[in-house]
Amino acid sequence: MGIYIAWKRKKVLNSALIIYQSILGAIPNYVVAYLLVFLFSVTLGWLPARGAYSTATTMGFNLPFILDVLRHAVLPVLAFFLTTVSGWILSMKANSLSILGEDYITYAQVRGLSNRRILLSYLSKNAILPMITNLALSFGLLFGGSPLIENLFLYPGVGYFLNNAIAKRDYTLMQGMFFVIIIMVVASSLIAELLYKYLNPRLREG
Repeated sequence: MGIYIAWKRKKVLNSALIIYQSILGAIPNYVVAYLLVFLFSVTLGWLPARGAYSTATTMGFNLPFILDVLRHAVLPVLAFFLTTVSGWILSMKANSLSILGEDYITYAQVRGLSNRRILLSYLSKNAILPMITNLALSFGLLFGGSPLIENLFLYPGVGYFLNNAIAKRDYTLMQGMFFVIIIMVVASSLIAELLYKYLNPRLREG
């Protein structure tokens, strides 16, 4: 979406994105989670408000249990998605705009290459490079969970158990969880460095 907005340069899409980021980007995700629970669980009754699955479903690798788990995960995931997606789109748009000013983009257009090839082969591959580090750090911190969101939904994730460990002063469990989070952040950063060399030929050794 960020590449598309930068490529088309439509003021309507850009204005809508900025307004969206100004509103939802400034609201904490747990506040959005409260609003989602009130709308989809309390008012409409479409989605469950707590837990990772319902007790009436038989646990195991079967379709009803998998669908039930996905149904319970909709609101927690949506709370994260709505508050962060606009920031990622804006970052990608800014990277794309800087790439569009490069000479090789102009040369590709002069050669008569299709817009699809320019977007996929020239623009997207170069614009996504600065995003890899942020994506890797976000992926690593993902294993740390979100205590506020998981406590709100009573979702049995790492953040939920970490919050319980802090409340009960279970230092052994806290140390283990912090160790896992640190390992995942370091591993994600290492993977990002490897991907940089794969995606950016300028960083490859001769």
